[in-house]
Amino acid sequence: MSYREDCYEMWRTCFTDTEQYMDFYFNVMVPNNEVLTLYGDGKREEVLYFNPDHQPTNDLPNAKLTSMIHLNPYQLQFGNRECVLHYIVGVATAPVHRRRGQMRRLLEEAFQLMSDRGEPITYLMPANERIYLPFGFRYAYTQHRIDLDIRRLERNARKSHRITRDAAVSSASINDHTFGIDEYRTISWDACPPAEREAACSCANQIIGGDFNAYVVRTPEYYERIAREMEAADGDLLLVYPRQDVEAENLAIEQASQPIGIVSYMYEYKKLEVTEVICEPKDALAVLQQTYHYASTHNQNHIRAIVCLESAHISLPRAYIVRTERKPIIMMRIVNVESFLSHLPGKEGEQYEFYVEDKWIPQNNGAYRVVWEKEGVRVDKLNTTHEKILTIEELFLLFRDRWRVYLNEIV
Repeated sequence: MSYREDCYEMWRTCFTDTEQYMDFYFNVMVPNNEVLTLYGDGKREEVLYFNPDHQPTNDLPNAKLTSMIHLNPYQLQFGNRECVLHYIVGVATAPVHRRRGQMRRLLEEAFQLMSDRGEPITYLMPANERIYLPFGFRYAYTQHRIDLDIRRLERNARKSHRITRDAAVSSASINDHTFGIDEYRTISWDACPPAEREAACSCANQIIGGDFNAYVVRTPEYYERIAREMEAADGDLLLVYPRQDVEAENLAIEQASQPIGIVSYMYEYKKLEVTEVICEPKDALAVLQQTYHYASTHNQNHIRAIVCLESAHISLPRAYIVRTERKPIIMMRIVNVESFLSHLPGKEGEQYEFYVEDKWIPQNNGAYRVVWEKEGVRVDKLNTTHEKILTIEELFLLFRDRWRVYLNEIV
């Protein structure tokens, strides 16, 4: 089998994703990511690193894949500038090869790879936090989940609005993807022309950037991947518009204003799950009502009464809330100290000196001085020792509160 087929079978063995979701991941995400694998023939093992442009020859012709790590690239706004960081996913070892240090070996390889590139951090969503704590990972993002009373939401929507098909768009191809309540218009991402997609990205980045300083930048390419991911889970990516922004029935969709909401939803165990809502707090209820009615109209699956609302800046009337939960889901790890410090927010005149110890990435060891000047942050690596010694995780925790993190991606 090919490397891709080997990884596909490993994913199937170790995770519980549907074939539909696996096809999305391997057709959409894998062509753009990097994978570190460990192959063995029972006598020796070999780490193989590959990406779409690099398919190495295995020196162990009878070897089988025993472990893998996927590095998925994302363009992040990280502190004072953008950079490409890698999200660690698909960490898996064949059951018969577990507890042999294979994951440790691959993580060390991945750390070195990212550190050599000058990436400040890496991050992951742990299945078990105890696995990653010894490697220097610490929690950085807590997800805010809300379960809503769908029946109450439904009664309020039907009482306040008349549900109708959107009459403002004449194109049959767009009508198939458009649904609205009198005051609002909901459109699938797939039906939106380029101008609408760009406007949606601008809207999303403006809202997220107002509250957070560490988040994935929304681009048309990013949202296209999200749309395919939601499709793989019987969901969709939606844009919600206020109908008053459409002047007349003949107004083309290309001329509509920015959306008031960008929503992704999927079905998890036959329950409707809103995986992300980006909107101003005042629009949250209307956007969720639109999502519920769109989902119930366009999907034949049975809709359960649980919606997970993910967005720290959204508030809803308490009457609709059944339960709230705050759950830490993303752990971060510094992979290049100088790069991490150079991205760090701070005030002019601040200064720190310390010695860093990193048992997994030796080149991070050393003394550092970080100074915030008028022109920006300056980082110096010193050729001295220092009485204040920080482990790599202590360094991250020292400055963790300066990062307002929003990382909501599944893969």
